[in-house]
Amino acid sequence: MSPLGWFVAAIIAVIFVQIVLRAVIPKAPKENLFRCARCNANTLHTERTVFAWTRGERRFYCDPCNAAWLESCTPEQRAKYERNMARMERSRRRN
Repeated sequence: MSPLGWFVAAIIAVIFVQIVLRAVIPKAPKENLFRCARCNANTLHTERTVFAWTRGERRFYCDPCNAAWLESCTPEQRAKYERNMARMERSRRRN
C-alpha cells in the first residue's frame, strides 16, 4: 500500500474511533445531585457543572459558592473561567 493509502486509512480510523468514543462515553454524570466541595450542600447539576464534568472535573461548586469564588479569584483564573464558559456556550449552540 502506498503512503497516501496509509494516510487515508489512518484518517478514516481516527474518525471511526471518535464516533465510537462519543457513543460510548457518557455525556452527563449518573447522579442528578452533587455535594458542593466548599459548603457541602447537596445541589442539582447545572449546565455549568455538567460541562465541567465532561471536561474531567470531579469537584463541583454550587452557584453561590461559584459566585463567591469569582469575586475573589485572580485575573488569570477569571480569564480561564470565562474561556471555559465561552466554550460551553459554543458547544451548546452546536447541539
